[in-house]
Formats: sequence, C-alpha cells, structure tokens
Amino acid sequence: SSSGGTSVVEILNIMEGFDVSGMEVNSPEYINAFTEAFKIAFADRAEYIADTDFTDVPLEGLTSKDYAASRAKLIELGTTQDYLSGEPYGFQGSNTTHFSIMDKQGNIVSVTQTNNGGSGITAVGTGVLLNGEMADFSTGADNANSIAEGKRPLSSMSPTIILDPAGNPYAAIGTPGSTRIITTMAQVISHLIDHHMDIQTAINMPRFFCNGGDLYMETRIDESVAKALEDMGYTIQRTKDYDTYYGGVHGVLKQADGSLRGGADPRRDGKALGY
Repeated sequence: SSSGGTSVVEILNIMEGFDVSGMEVNSPEYINAFTEAFKIAFADRAEYIADTDFTDVPLEGLTSKDYAASRAKLIELGTTQDYLSGEPYGFQGSNTTHFSIMDKQGNIVSVTQTNNGGSGITAVGTGVLLNGEMADFSTGADNANSIAEGKRPLSSMSPTIILDPAGNPYAAIGTPGSTRIITTMAQVISHLIDHHMDIQTAINMPRFFCNGGDLYMETRIDESVAKALEDMGYTIQRTKDYDTYYGGVHGVLKQADGSLRGGADPRRDGKALGY
C-alpha cells in the first residue's frame, strides 16, 4: 500500500527523457523538469495506487520505462501545466516467460510458459489459471489455423535443446516475445554455432526483426548498416538499444571443459544462477 517505491521509480524513469547530468543542480531548468515529473507521478499515484490486497494496481505499468517515456512527452520545458493520470495498464508487460536448466549429468530442460493475457478462469479445484490462447486462432472457417474442436492454436513458442554432433547436450535456450521469438532464436543459435560466441555475448548482440513490411533494428546496429539496407529497398524502423520487443533469452551452454555457462537477457529481468 506504500506508493513510495513505485512513484520514485516512475519519476526517475520520466527523468531519463532529459539530459539531467547536463543540467546544473537546482537551476531553473533542473527544478522545472523534476517538478513536472513529480506532478505526473502524483497524478498517477492518486488514480491507481492503493492496497494491492484490495485493488488491482498496475505496478508493472507504472514502473515501465516505456510508460514513463510516453508520460515524459507531455512535459514542455520552460512551462508548467496540470496533468491527468495516464493509462499504465497497456504497459503491464508480456505474458510469456522462459527458463533453461542443465546439470552436470547432462539432464537438460527448456521451458516456455505463456498465458496470452489469461482467460480469467481457473480450473475448478486446482487454482491453475487457464490461458487465453484462443486469440491465436485465425478468424474465418477456411484458414489452416481456424478454430476447430480439440484443435490447438498457432504459437510462436520455441523452447530449444541443442545437441552436439555426437548427440550430447550442448545448450538449452528459449525466449518470450510473441512472433519475435522465432527470429530471436534463429539469431542467437546462429551466434552460438556459426560464430562460437559465449552464450552471454550471443544473447547481448543487437537484434532485428521482419515478418514482411518494415525491418525493425536495435539502434546499436550501426547507422551505416541501416543506410545500406535502405539502399536495398528496406524501410527501417529503429528501436531502443536493448529493446524488450525482441524477447528475453535465457540459456545455458555446456562448455568444452564440461562446465556450465548461463546467460540471461539484459532486455528483461532475467538472471543466470548456478548451485
């Protein structure tokens, strides 16, 4: 029920939209920017934050950097204004997660879990939330992915186990990310096998995505590359340096000396652990 941490994070996320380090502390510009961020955070606080035992508080949305960026756009430096609360529910994040496990005996697991927004219904007597995957069916009756009794909908989930040429466990890897799961997995697996990258290096590498239409690329891919692709006829859309749009890969790799090396994606809130 304390709004403190949430509101502090929202203010600081909003301020990431400004060159704070270039401002003189307590200068008019500095106080102006912070004050407007304060006012935005308090507007959201008044609208959404309460005891989470009684209220569905969109904590993830309120602390989302993307949400803060959308709110920061309202600020016009050199002026002051009043603010209404925003719409943080649309920034509550994705519904899919992935974990990969390997042990010294070579037992290996790759699991992707999703509820696709959830159905809001639990199976009686179990507490298990039923997913909302019906949304992944195609509309109409004449598509390969049309709804039918007992039929499973199309999915992009790609939990992967890689074996070496002798059939021994080499890696477990996977990611959330909707349709970007497929392209992200292809890129990371290629980094591991074709370029012999460390698993963390492979996960950190800049990503791109296209399923027809525009080509999306993280801004860490050099502008000269984007220009060359534009000259080939592509329409380029730039995303953030490390963008959650491309998923959050988690993997574990068995190294040549038999040790295990875990990797987690800085784009999301993952972690590699061993014990």
